[in-house]
Amino acid sequence: MGFEMSLRDKSKKIRKRTNRIRNIVKYCLGIDKYGLLENSRADLNISKNVTLSKLEHIHFKDHIFISNNTSIITNEHSPVTIGNYVMIGHNVMIIGGNHDISNKEIPMMLQGEGKQGAITIEDDVWIGAGAIILAGVTVGKGCVIGAGSVVTKDVPEYCVAAGNPARVVKQR
Repeated sequence: MGFEMSLRDKSKKIRKRTNRIRNIVKYCLGIDKYGLLENSRADLNISKNVTLSKLEHIHFKDHIFISNNTSIITNEHSPVTIGNYVMIGHNVMIIGGNHDISNKEIPMMLQGEGKQGAITIEDDVWIGAGAIILAGVTVGKGCVIGAGSVVTKDVPEYCVAAGNPARVVKQR
């Protein structure tokens, strides 16, 4: 009695081989599912349902994990840089840019851009689930941002920040 491979097993084997070849081609060409990345050979682990908008203004370093349902949305006035060894939890929002709301006579939608500024996530940072990081913020090296926090100002190195708005609650 010889070993017979079912059609399902054959299909699975072909799919696995095809995916491996596709990944090798992507690696050699320096592309991934989001298109051409500045440093696409970096260890960049992106989970399901991640939104990266205006990819040309998002810069990744190495050893980055971005969890499910995270959004990084920016523009040319608020580029985002994510350093080495950064963990980004579920449902995090990193939002560059803002709307101007100063003139009551003009609808907010028509007033143009408000606060702008680069967003920098330095090396060895952990951003907890549901956190929001806004334009013009630097999260220092070695920081932890608590789950559900809203970061509106810079966070110094090696601090734990939490709350809305996020405040330093302790040093690491």
